[in-house]
Formats: sequence, C-alpha cells, structure tokens
Amino acid sequence: MKLTAISLSEFYQSIEEHVKNQAVEATSPKTIRKKARAIFSNRLSEVK
Repeated sequence: MKLTAISLSEFYQSIEEHVKNQAVEATSPKTIRKKARAIFSNRLSEVK
C-alpha cells in the first residue's frame, strides 16, 4: 500500500469541489461550506 501525504487544506478543497459538482442546486457558498464541513467532519471521525 502506498501512502501519500496531503495537507488538510487540499483534502477539504477536494471535498468542496465534490459538493459543488454533486449538489448543483447548492450555489450558495454558505451551503457549500456547510455540506463540505459535514463530510470533512465525518471523514476525520472515521480515521480516529
């Protein structure tokens, strides 16, 4: 297994892009950030 280190900022930005692409109706930056934070939080809790 090959591990690659990425910054949390890059990881979060990729989640934001995913939310933008999946939720076309979520055009509000506040809504996008809210959904991205929820996904980010869930992913981090899985790691623990």
